[in-house]
Formats: sequence, structure tokens, C-alpha cells
Amino acid sequence: MRGRSLSNKEKEEVKKELENVEDDFKETDKTLQKIELKVLEEEKPSALASVYSQLYEQGKVTVRLKDKTSVDRSKEELKKQLEIQEKWHISEEEEEEMKEEMNKWIKK
Repeated sequence: MRGRSLSNKEKEEVKKELENVEDDFKETDKTLQKIELKVLEEEKPSALASVYSQLYEQGKVTVRLKDKTSVDRSKEELKKQLEIQEKWHISEEEEEEMKEEMNKWIKK
């Protein structure tokens, strides 16, 4: 499925924001791996609330970027498109064979 057509400037902006969010997620993940959430909940509930707040904000950014880059379609349309794509999906070998055949025809 393809997304919206974005200008180069918009693509750069989206790319930068995604990189920032990815960095934030990695940092948060490292922090959370060091912490036992049950212990944090008992000892410092405010710190746990801060973690959840940070994850929520990161989620808002990713949803906004998804909305910015995706095409507005109903769930039924997307489901139908996926069904069609699955029916017509070909393997890499089949794709290579098709390209070879096409090249033969083009050269003639």
C-alpha cells in the first residue's frame, strides 16, 4: 500500500521526527530495562507516571506522523486491498522470471 505523496521538505520533516521518536523510544527502553516497574510503582509513583507520560507523548507523535503520511481509506477498502495483494503476491523467483521475459521482449 502506498501513502500520500509528500514534498521533499515534508519527507525530510517526517524523517527527522521519526528519528527523534526512535531515539526517544530507545532511550526509554534502556531505562525501563534497568527498572522493575512493580518496585517503581511502590517506591516512586511519580516516576512511573512520568514514564507513562513520556510514552504517551511519543505515541501521539507517531500517530500524528501516521495520519500525515497515510491515505484516508475505510477499513473495508484496506481489507479488500490486502486480500487482492495477497492473491496476486508473487515470489522473488517469479518476479525475476517475469523481468527476464520482459527484457527478452524489449530487446526484440
